[in-house]
Amino acid sequence: MANFSSRLFFKPVLLAGLSSLLFGCATMSKEECLVADWYTIGLEDGSDGKAASYIGKHRQACADAGVSPDIKAYSAGRKAGLKDYCVASRGYQLAMSGDEYHGVCRGPQEQGFLKGFKSGQIVYQAKEVLDRVQSDINSALKLEKKLQKKITKKEAVILADESTSEQRADALERLKELAAELEAVSADIHELEHIYEARLVEYEAKLNKYQVAAY
Repeated sequence: MANFSSRLFFKPVLLAGLSSLLFGCATMSKEECLVADWYTIGLEDGSDGKAASYIGKHRQACADAGVSPDIKAYSAGRKAGLKDYCVASRGYQLAMSGDEYHGVCRGPQEQGFLKGFKSGQIVYQAKEVLDRVQSDINSALKLEKKLQKKITKKEAVILADESTSEQRADALERLKELAAELEAVSADIHELEHIYEARLVEYEAKLNKYQVAAY
């Protein structure tokens, strides 16, 4: 009986969860569809660099409200919005966020956008290299800390009055191994820190060079 009851409870919860996922993806609410200014919506989408096909999401969202997008007004608004989006600074920002460019810009404006985008890619890639080195340093520091704790435990075994001679001998042998591992990790950290400093200089140089070029 308990299992049957739990299944009865689970079903509406599951359906509610699926429902929230479906409606959570809607670009507009029913109320927004009923009072929609399609030029303004197109303007906002254009300013965000949305593709022309994005209106399909609005059409789907407004279907239950019985509202169809005004294609002409939306397209005019999106075209105006793209004028703000298709500039070098937005291209730079897009690349720096790690996003891809989907070719929404056209004509002469695309050249400026792509110039900024390529500059952003150069800086972004340099930052990725810097972040990877920092990640390696963090991992090595964690390992160093873990080894130090193990060494402390082995030293405690060696010094403990209740330890047998065999236990002390085993602990001493393991202590030598841990010390060697710790020395190697410490050397790695030292080398990684030098690499990080060099990569930081490279990153800052590219940031100063290409950030200015993008704006």
